[in-house]
Formats: sequence, structure tokens, C-alpha cells
Amino acid sequence: LANKMFIFCLCRPSADLAPVLAAGLTAVAAVLVVLYVVFEAYAFFLAMYGLGAIWLVVASCRAVYFQPAHKPGNAPALRQLWTIAFCVYGIGFVFWVADHVLCAKLGVGHLHILWHALAGIGTSALVWLLMALTADAEHAEIGVGWMRIGRVPLLPFLELPSSDAGADLGAKKRS
Repeated sequence: LANKMFIFCLCRPSADLAPVLAAGLTAVAAVLVVLYVVFEAYAFFLAMYGLGAIWLVVASCRAVYFQPAHKPGNAPALRQLWTIAFCVYGIGFVFWVADHVLCAKLGVGHLHILWHALAGIGTSALVWLLMALTADAEHAEIGVGWMRIGRVPLLPFLELPSSDAGADLGAKKRS
């Protein structure tokens, strides 16, 4: 259901359309929960999840690769975050499918654990990407940093270097 929030963020609706889109996505999410919990319509829930995920991949790919960044120097960071988000999530998805196919032979949970770990990392990279797209739309400089163990990169994060405009604003507030 978080995909509905991600869709809203990626759409970046105008102030007039935001309440309508929020209400519509909330209604869709509520219907999905009822269908899943009350009627156990797992196949429908999974299909709707899949459609939402496909939309996020395509729409974010268009935003990152086929529309120019508002600040041209941000394009590499946007592309890196997109690649991380969807490659890691995609690898996790492969483990999820393999888990369902091989569950009887491997036992419950072995590959499913990898699915959750990789889906979590991919989703966090998607959140960083959505934040980066918003920062770029406001002409802020962005970068990608890495949490590391030694020299091994583990998790990406969004860097928003301070700008002169932000420093000036802070100075004006203090005076």
C-alpha cells in the first residue's frame, strides 16, 4: 500500500489536484485492504500491487532518464538512485519468485528472507529517489553517499550539500 504514497509523490500534483489524488489513492488502498483481508482476494491484490510497481518503474524511469534534470549536475545522482532502487528490488523479486517455486524443496523462508531484505533496501532507495526528484525540482544540488563497512558500500543515502541560499536564509533567521 506504500506504493500509493509513492505514486502520489512521483506525480507531484498541483495544490488544486493534490487533495483529489490523495483521496482517490486512499480509496483504492482501502478497497484493496478490504478485498485482501475480508474476501481473501490475494490474486487481485497481487495484480494491483504489480500494476502499481510497474507504473512506478516506468514513470520514475521517464522522470530520471528522459526528462532533463532541473539542475543538470543532478542527473548522475538521480540515475544512480533509480538504478539502485529498481535493480536491488528486482533481484529481491527474483528471490521471491524462486521462493514460491522452490518452497517445497528448500523449506519455508530461506529465499523469502532475502526478498524482504532486498525489497527493503530497494524501497529505501526509491524513497531517496523521490526526495532527490523533489530537491532537483527546487533546483537544489543532490548527491549519493554510501554507508560503508570499511570500503564495502552497504546502503545508499541522499546527500543534500548546503547551498549559499540555505546559508543566507539561516543567517537571516538568526539576526
